[in-house]
Amino acid sequence: ATPIKWRPYFIKGIEDWNKVFEKAGFKNAIKAKLPPSKDIEKQYEKLSSNMSLDLKRRFEEQTYEWKEYVVAENITEILKCGKQEIYSNDKGQYEVTALCKKETYVNHEYIGAVDEVVEMKLAAVAPNKKKRWVVNITDLKRTTKKAFKVKTKL
Repeated sequence: ATPIKWRPYFIKGIEDWNKVFEKAGFKNAIKAKLPPSKDIEKQYEKLSSNMSLDLKRRFEEQTYEWKEYVVAENITEILKCGKQEIYSNDKGQYEVTALCKKETYVNHEYIGAVDEVVEMKLAAVAPNKKKRWVVNITDLKRTTKKAFKVKTKL
C-alpha cells in the first residue's frame, strides 16, 4: 500500500540499515525490492522469512488484525531511523537499537509522526547451500521514545 511517489524513500530507508550491518561486519546485508504484488499476505510472508520460528509465530499473531486494517484504511507507514547502537558477542549474535521517526499516511495524506525506538536481536547463520551468510532476526520490538527512556531508567 506504499504510494508510488514514496517508494524511493521507502527503499532508501530500508537500505540505510546497511550502515548498521556494515558496522557489525555484514556488507550489503539488506536489499530493498518492491513486491511484485499488492497482496499484503505475500508482503508479510516475505518479511517474516528471515525471522526465527518463535518470532515469526509472534509476528503472525500480532499482525493478523493489523493487516486487515491496513488494507481497509489504505495506511502507509515510513520508518526513518537515525542514531543506532550495536552490541555483539563472540557467538555471532547482535543487538541493534535505533532511534526512528514513524510517519503515517492514510490514503497518501500525511497524518503525523511519532518518535520510536526499534530494538532488534540478530544472529548470524552459517552458509547453507547458497554459500552465503544470513542474518536471522530473532527478536524485534518497537516502542515509543518516551516508553524506552522510562524502561532504561528502571
